[in-house]
Amino acid sequence: MQNIDDNLNSSKRLIQLAAEAQFGGRFDVICANGDFSYVTNTELYCQETKEDISCYTYRQI
Repeated sequence: MQNIDDNLNSSKRLIQLAAEAQFGGRFDVICANGDFSYVTNTELYCQETKEDISCYTYRQI
């Protein structure tokens, strides 16, 4: 949540860097205004919404 801001591009990068630093591995991040639908194959993920920005990150297998 603390890495989501009004800029989608900076949010994606900040979330990716924070996840990789905390958990290791390679993370993909998707951020969008409003809802989205996405399917991934992973064991570690997080999805959060702050105001109208939703972000989903997951560790690559």
